[in-house]
Formats: sequence, structure tokens, C-alpha cells
Amino acid sequence: MPEWISAFTSLVALIAAGWAGFTASRLYGIESGRDKRSEDGRRREQAAKVAAWCAVHFDEDGTRSNGLVIRNGSEAPIYDLKVESNDFAGSSKPRLQLHVLPPGDYFAAETGDSYRWAFPEHVQALSGLVRPITKKPEWRVTGFSFKDGQDVCWERTDNCGLREVEPPVSPVPVA
Repeated sequence: MPEWISAFTSLVALIAAGWAGFTASRLYGIESGRDKRSEDGRRREQAAKVAAWCAVHFDEDGTRSNGLVIRNGSEAPIYDLKVESNDFAGSSKPRLQLHVLPPGDYFAAETGDSYRWAFPEHVQALSGLVRPITKKPEWRVTGFSFKDGQDVCWERTDNCGLREVEPPVSPVPVA
């Protein structure tokens, strides 16, 4: 067999091997991206099920309480919850801070005392009606942060949605 046929066959084999390598590299990149998106989705799963909004509770006797509904729609508690909100005039309300919030929907009423907020009560345990504030843009939750069951810290704000944040730095105790 002439040498040029052998050289041509070798060249074709080299091109085919290069094309196979290029295709394998592209497929690896696609699969890696898919795996990363899947992992990000699993990582955000609990955090995406947490929400808060301003609401009004009307007792059966007509008494009105302004407050917040906090929803933990996941199956595990969240920790170190801090909720920032505005009142009906758009002024900042005192921050609601909770060490732990179990799964469920809770209503925390504003109080006039030094604690500023009543203990959150499960919405289903309340008598009367809890109505969300939906038509007054000034009266809203402006942001909240919490730690999920995997010790990942999250923040949701008006302008950037849900995002993972660095945990706050705790001071080191001095002996």
C-alpha cells in the first residue's frame, strides 16, 4: 500500500479523534452546568419556601391588630430570622427577631410595649380573619434574613430577591 494512503488515513483518524475530544469536552461542560444548577436548586429548596408579608388580624369581636405573617413552608425550622418592614405610612417598623421558626404560617402582632412584637401565633389557631396587605405599596416587608437547617444564611430583599449571604461574624469570647 502506498505511503500517502497510510498518511491520509492517519490524518483522518487524527481529525476524528480531535473532533471526538472537542465534543466530549462540550458535553462535559453541559453536564457540569446541569449538575451545578441542580445542586443550587437543592441548596435553595428550603430557603425558597420562606416568605413574610404585612397583614391585619381582625378578631371575632372586630378588634384589629397590625402585624406580619411569616411563612416557613419547608419541613424544617429556620433560625435567626430578622424581618424588616414598613408601616402604612412607609416608616420603618421595629425589626422582628426570632431565634427559631418551625414550619407553618404565623402571625406576629405589633404591640405598644417595649417588646414591640407579640409572640407569633399559628394562623390556623387565630379566631377571626387574617388579611394580607396587598394594595398599599408603602406598607410592606422590605427584607428578611435567616439561617436554614443546613446553616446556610439567606436574605430576601425588595430589589434582589433571594440570595445566599455570608454568615455574620460572631465575636470571639475573651477568657
